[in-house]
Amino acid sequence: MSTNKIVSSTQKPAVRIKTLTTNFCSFFFLAFFITSSLFAQDIPNPGELVQEFKEKLSLQKKLNTDTLQIYAFYLKKLVERGNYQHADTIFNQLDLKHEPINGSSELVEIYKQRAYMYKVQQRLTKSLEDYLFLKNYFEASNDQTQLAELYCLLAEYYRSILEFDLCIKHLELASDLFKINPPRPEILAFWYSRKAAWANEFYHNNDSVLVYANEGLRIVEQTNDAYTKALLLNEIGFISKGNGGSQEVILDYYTRSKDLLLENERYRDYVEVVNNMASYHYQYASITEAKRLLESIVIRSEENQWYRPLMTTYDLLAGIYRDLGEVNKSIDAREKSLIRQLNDCELINRIRVSDLAFNYEKDLARKELEVQSQKTQIAQAEASSNKTAFIISLCLALILLLIAIVSFQINLRFKRKNQLLNLQSQQIKKSNSDLERSLGEQKTLFKELNHRVKNNLSILTGLIYLQEVAEGNDNLKNTLGTLRNRIKSMALAHESLYNAEQAEKIDFQNYLNALFLELKNALSHGNKIQVQIACEGFELDLKQAVPVAMIINELFTNSIKHGYKESNDGVITVKAYHGEIFSTIKYTDDGIGFGMKDAKNRTLGLRLVSLLLEQLDAKLIDNSGEKGVSFVIEIPNS
Repeated sequence: MSTNKIVSSTQKPAVRIKTLTTNFCSFFFLAFFITSSLFAQDIPNPGELVQEFKEKLSLQKKLNTDTLQIYAFYLKKLVERGNYQHADTIFNQLDLKHEPINGSSELVEIYKQRAYMYKVQQRLTKSLEDYLFLKNYFEASNDQTQLAELYCLLAEYYRSILEFDLCIKHLELASDLFKINPPRPEILAFWYSRKAAWANEFYHNNDSVLVYANEGLRIVEQTNDAYTKALLLNEIGFISKGNGGSQEVILDYYTRSKDLLLENERYRDYVEVVNNMASYHYQYASITEAKRLLESIVIRSEENQWYRPLMTTYDLLAGIYRDLGEVNKSIDAREKSLIRQLNDCELINRIRVSDLAFNYEKDLARKELEVQSQKTQIAQAEASSNKTAFIISLCLALILLLIAIVSFQINLRFKRKNQLLNLQSQQIKKSNSDLERSLGEQKTLFKELNHRVKNNLSILTGLIYLQEVAEGNDNLKNTLGTLRNRIKSMALAHESLYNAEQAEKIDFQNYLNALFLELKNALSHGNKIQVQIACEGFELDLKQAVPVAMIINELFTNSIKHGYKESNDGVITVKAYHGEIFSTIKYTDDGIGFGMKDAKNRTLGLRLVSLLLEQLDAKLIDNSGEKGVSFVIEIPNS
């Protein structure tokens, strides 16, 4: 179902107090509370429907028109209700492979329902495959009525993935067919509902949305299409809210939409309209009613794993609980919203993996059947040959003997070729073994090299430290300390490579933790500064890691020496992530700042930063404000 955007739960319900003080609204809400509580409990469990399907299917001996009618009826029910897990199991059981439809209206309905379900489940490629398969069938059969309806479904598909140009294109294709063959009222009403949704999300013109939606509503009144009517009522309710419509009218639109969906068993869509209605109550009417509505749909949404509507439900509940002073419930609802986001991603990934496994198993079964068929054909041919040989007279004995000799020669050649292939296979295995052993030796040598480089650098830092301790000149002492920190940053890089499972990559999170610990210990008041590192999953090779570490070292040292020279506490933050074009590192502190541009020509450390940036072919962006510093390092992906 096409649901409108839910308004953020953080917006203040500015008119809530005013509206609740009117006697009429209080009476309206009281009546509304009673009717809504009845509807909220009427979403049944899909188990009974699935059991009924199994019982009817068990009476059928083979796949025929009657069987397809059973499949089409119950699959339509399950998909419309939003029971996608059960529907998906039955679709896999039916195992449609885009075979010819041959005029079967049941197969057309099954493909439509599967394409719609795949779209909602974000299995977008499979959804589009089914829609395009139906499109080709309708074009080949010159069924312009069905083709026009399919264009409307494709328009909704492209709208759901924000491809608004393709959405309006397919609406126009449907409109062109309407001019040739006047459509049924329900198809035309659905077309207007999708045009209204497109205008709302892309055109952002409320007047246009209302024109399309009201026209669709006028047409749908002539039909029994409760679903399209519910879509239009929900759309008009949402737009009326944006236009500042009266409370009674807006709630009437939402209530009628909700009741139609519940009456026609569109339970998932019903939940989304309840979310819209609760959002309106939360902002403009009754926060208590908003809470009651949302709590009434949580259990069934959880049971059916409707994670996307659940995110909205929990987000709204978090805001409501917060405003009511129920802090623990607010935190719990916010956590559940985040968990449902993760569940939604996991479900999509699990479905995709399941699809791959299912297709793989089907391919294996198909290949096994092909092999078995070939064996059967060979056996039949041999039996026929034996029978023919038995009937052949003695005068053909010589021919049979010649055939036997030729067969022997062919078998002999096959054996020789097999021996040659076996020999080549052994040689390849030996070569692979040698390569693996050589690769292992190279990795060991590389790790040993890193270990020795790290040890040498550690010795060097130790020698510098001894000189630093013995030095009486403070300026030279600071210079030696800075030099020691720079060498230590390089040593840590080689140590990280030595300890890493992949010798060519450095885990930047662990590396920075170790680096900042060393730097904080080395600097006078560095231990009082908090360092926050958010670089999970960020990896660099040695060629990049050492220059980047030295740049971070310089920035951190300048923050401690200059940014916090008047303060002993503060927070330094380092974030890093990989993009499509650049790998980005963000460095910020909340100190008094230090001037990069003014100090560039007279500070060795900052000149070193410039040289390291040139080495990386990277750039340093200074976003510093009045307080603290903010630098962004962008490194091109190799």
